[in-house]
Amino acid sequence: MKKLTVILALAALVGLVATPASAELIYDTGFETTDGFSDGTSVNGIDGWTQEHVITETEDTNAISGTLSLELQHSTSDAMCYNAFTNANYDVVTAEWKVKKLNANTATGDLAWYFMDGGGNGDRATTVCFDETTDGVYSLTAVNGSGTNLNKTGLVADTVYTIRMEANYATDKYNVYLDGERVATNFGFRNVTGQINRLRMFSNDHNDRGVVDNVRIWNTVRETGFGTIDGFTDGGSIDDVGGWNSYSGVCTTVASGIDGMSLNVQETAGGTTGRAELRFVETTDVVVECKVKVLEDSTGDTYVQLLDGGRDGIEAVRLQFDGSASPTIVAWDGSSAGTDTLAFSEGTTYGVKVVLNDAANTFDLYIDSGLGYALLADDYDLFDASAGNLDTFVFVRSDGATAYSSQMDDLSIVPEPATMTLLLLGLPFALRRRKRA
Repeated sequence: MKKLTVILALAALVGLVATPASAELIYDTGFETTDGFSDGTSVNGIDGWTQEHVITETEDTNAISGTLSLELQHSTSDAMCYNAFTNANYDVVTAEWKVKKLNANTATGDLAWYFMDGGGNGDRATTVCFDETTDGVYSLTAVNGSGTNLNKTGLVADTVYTIRMEANYATDKYNVYLDGERVATNFGFRNVTGQINRLRMFSNDHNDRGVVDNVRIWNTVRETGFGTIDGFTDGGSIDDVGGWNSYSGVCTTVASGIDGMSLNVQETAGGTTGRAELRFVETTDVVVECKVKVLEDSTGDTYVQLLDGGRDGIEAVRLQFDGSASPTIVAWDGSSAGTDTLAFSEGTTYGVKVVLNDAANTFDLYIDSGLGYALLADDYDLFDASAGNLDTFVFVRSDGATAYSSQMDDLSIVPEPATMTLLLLGLPFALRRRKRA
């Protein structure tokens, strides 16, 4: 794993508590008049957008949702614009948007989107585009800086698609999702020299047109509450919705969950373990947070796992809700269950927070039983020390032969905060985190 030194300030000496980072939605627009946009006018200077060439909004039957969408239309030069993320820089950025290609009058036109580390002609970290090869038919292309590019064919004009990009400057990797299906995994950056600070869009062929809407940007690898906005439905399968997949048992979303719609994982009556997987962009130090509720404890188990290399990869972190005669929450310290435990009750929601210390190959576990997070496991060894950068979250329900369920909600996967500097407080030193003896 990459060796990153994690430094914690001596916060207790000054009454300051250092808390892990939290996911944040840093931009959200539907290009409506409430955000300052108007029909047929430039986006330049509105809600963080900068126009580089011909860009307008449209108010007609081509709008994807509401009354307005961002229109990308090439005229005498490429249509380009970018959003500068409220003028901030990030190691980890996720963006999602809806797009519809309008016309099919050319075999060379494409619409493209980049994460960049500078405005205008700055370095492109990621590249995703709709590349039209024949009139009305095009492919989704993603540039892989360290291997074979993605070329997903069969897309058509006048159809709305949802694209999601997750990018991590710390690992120079990004993922791409099309309508919830992961189509590019841990692609290498194209070229980048600094942190990501903008999303750029363009259309590059004469009279080529497309509309974009519902742009959302997060400073996180992944965040989901399993809402209908992300395509989840009551009783529906999670397969290829929001990047999720079920690979055994019964994995659905249910409206009667922890906070409304929740992931519900169930073992079948025949004894097939319920397992749900989310593959996210390759990440080093992270804070993973979620809510878990065991509906029936029986004698089975519920697991939260973090892995390197997909669902069959190397397990790094294992947290177990052990549904024995005395149900307890326990994290595994290396390849054995740890000695720090906490009793749990079926039907009760518990907050779970795992803080990974990549440099020391250890993690901390915090549990919220309803009174706020408290440390349960400190500097536990990874389940398998050979695990590299993490890229997979797995939620498991295993009972043996009984069709019982567990639920999970409000998942966030975010980078651990950088070194806390206390110079403004007059504190001249910091404490390096060390693995316990």
